[in-house]
Amino acid sequence: SRNYSISRKKTQTLVNKIAELHNVYTRYSLNKEIDIRRTPKTVNEQVPYNLDKLRLAIEEKKKVRFIYYSYKEKHKLIPREKDGVIREYIGSPYALFSKKNCNYAVLNMDNYNRLSNYRVDRMKEVVVLKEDAKSLKEIWGYSQGLNIEEYAGKCFLMFVGREIKVTMEINKSLLNSIFEELGDQVKISKKDQGSDTYLATFSANEGDGLVRWVLQLGDKARVVAPDSLVEQIGDMISAVEKRYQIED
Repeated sequence: SRNYSISRKKTQTLVNKIAELHNVYTRYSLNKEIDIRRTPKTVNEQVPYNLDKLRLAIEEKKKVRFIYYSYKEKHKLIPREKDGVIREYIGSPYALFSKKNCNYAVLNMDNYNRLSNYRVDRMKEVVVLKEDAKSLKEIWGYSQGLNIEEYAGKCFLMFVGREIKVTMEINKSLLNSIFEELGDQVKISKKDQGSDTYLATFSANEGDGLVRWVLQLGDKARVVAPDSLVEQIGDMISAVEKRYQIED
């Protein structure tokens, strides 16, 4: 099945076409209940076509070329540049997955030996090239293939980094959130009998995405291991505290 976000303009067009098939009361109800203004929408009209091209490239094991965009003020998409020139990205795609209502393409970019995630709604001018894609076996850590469900579960805020094993103390109130985010890969055990504190153990990709996700849990969670992650979280807390210091 396909799962992708379309623009607000196309959403309204589809709603209008569906409404035309019904009576005046149904048309009023459809337009009243489907409030597309409050639903996150991409401004990129190329998303469905990009997904088809990426799927084709994955099936045919071919490289793709595309231009990657970033959001600026007023929801405008601006192409990324290097030295004042619009940058073209060329890479080997291996999979597509959806997380938190966004579609991501997993690629290995030329001249790198790791995987990267790119949001499909920020890709434009996608072209399937004749050049064969790099074999996944050549990517460090993926000689046995790519389990996309496990991979997606380890990417926090879609940052890709070194895989680490995380142990975290969590309050009982976070159990539902932890299971919803991490699924079957997380192991939960009670820290002490009669306590509301649990130990959560899971694998994740190290980086800013993981740090930010942990901090979203507030004072109901504390990372116990590894020390490198504890240090990164401490650095982030210090940086945030510094930003909010009031000067006399």
